[in-house]
Amino acid sequence: MEEMKRVHKPQGIIYFRQNTYHFWGVFVRFIMEKIAFDKGHPFTFSKNYLEKLFVKYHFKTLRYSHNGYFKTWKKKFLAFKAKEFAKALLFATRDKTMYILKKSE
Repeated sequence: MEEMKRVHKPQGIIYFRQNTYHFWGVFVRFIMEKIAFDKGHPFTFSKNYLEKLFVKYHFKTLRYSHNGYFKTWKKKFLAFKAKEFAKALLFATRDKTMYILKKSE
């Protein structure tokens, strides 16, 4: 975020995509990474945490969209892969989010 703020031009727009998890999903992802069950990205974000970061670093959300947790959960649940099915059973599915940001200063 600091680097985004530093390089952002005054009238520039940032396209920001990130997978987010609900509170339980953040917790389960943390455990899964610790036991190396599903090594993924080193950081797991909730929507609330991301939006607090945007405010902290003076980014204004111009647009927000997401796929929804259920859509991803259903896809994982119906996948014929043990790891994906386990994520669905543990409710550790992600929401694919997209933000269009602009510096608010």
